[in-house]
Amino acid sequence: MKTVKMNVKMGGGGALCKKEGFTLVELLVVIAIIGVLIALLLPAVQMAREAARRTSCTNKLKQLVLAVHNYHDTYQALPAYHCGPYGPTTATNGRMSGLIAILPFIELQATYDGYKHESIGATEATAWAGGSSPGVNKILSKTVMAYICPSDGAYLTKPDVRAAGNNYRFNQGDTSIGVGNGVDVADTIASRERSRGPFGPFTWYNFAAITDGTSNTLAMSERCLNDYGKAETNIRRALPRADSATTNPTLYAAIFNTTTTRYHFIKDRSPLYNYVKGEEFSGFSGESQVGWNYAYGMPGYVCFATIYPPNGPSTQAGNTAPYHAHTAPSSYHSGGVNVAFMDGAVRFIFETIDAGAATAGWTERIPQGPSPFGVWGSLGSRDGGETATSITF
Repeated sequence: MKTVKMNVKMGGGGALCKKEGFTLVELLVVIAIIGVLIALLLPAVQMAREAARRTSCTNKLKQLVLAVHNYHDTYQALPAYHCGPYGPTTATNGRMSGLIAILPFIELQATYDGYKHESIGATEATAWAGGSSPGVNKILSKTVMAYICPSDGAYLTKPDVRAAGNNYRFNQGDTSIGVGNGVDVADTIASRERSRGPFGPFTWYNFAAITDGTSNTLAMSERCLNDYGKAETNIRRALPRADSATTNPTLYAAIFNTTTTRYHFIKDRSPLYNYVKGEEFSGFSGESQVGWNYAYGMPGYVCFATIYPPNGPSTQAGNTAPYHAHTAPSSYHSGGVNVAFMDGAVRFIFETIDAGAATAGWTERIPQGPSPFGVWGSLGSRDGGETATSITF
């Protein structure tokens, strides 16, 4: 057999082939393309996630308004936002909120029983009503996720020993009402006289009292929490110190008619709008804790008012907040807030909804008739006389 020898002439010093890699320019181009793709896809992913969170928020509001309905089926009355934990009776403990009242109807009977046990024979100064500092109270300090909007992560900033917060709130209507503490009879009467929402202080309305119709009357909405203990700088969440009679008496007098402490009412919102326009502002003393105690039945903690539009400013009357707060709903959902109606429907309300002229306000200490705060105010009142055809949004 003949052996054939093949001489293969190798180039490059005997190497079989020349191995080449990416040049620096090519690598940079690839990285740039990947960066552009990420930049294009990330907002879409974030939008999809927020859409899911907004849907979850909608579902939570739906469950809460159904809990309100079940409460009504049980007691033939709606819960009071202030002092309504164990059914419609003024014999209950002062200052507990309506968010305690509906706990059994969102499958939290054990938590409800814990509050009931803690408050038997107690006074307002006991741990459950201790503002935002309950100390070692394990009931009050445990977050109830049913009261937390998935788009608001501020609840994670709460120290373990502090009171749990809430995003979801009751509709107090389009008026300025107080606490109706049940002890001061005159204050309680004044609060009842001025209450136009479906939930009142020491007041248990029923569906028959909602003469505007349950499909035209708001039940609940949402409000952002601030990071716990931090000074407020977000205009959506702040309760401005500007309206305080002690810190800014001129502006306070321009916004409110203060015939008496019990019967103050907003007469003109434009001074506040002009004050906050284009700038951020801080809240009242202790405002960084407002909303951080869902068991505390004060308007600043558990209510919203339809005086200022969604994501708008808020005010308080008086020097000791949040007893007479007029808190606008707010959220991290782009452009508006979720709301639940008394008939159980949940909708998204844009922050551009008609809320009346900036100069709108009340002229009498006992408000009656249609709301001066546009469609938004009309949705807040239970008996303003607004017809279904006049409420469009």
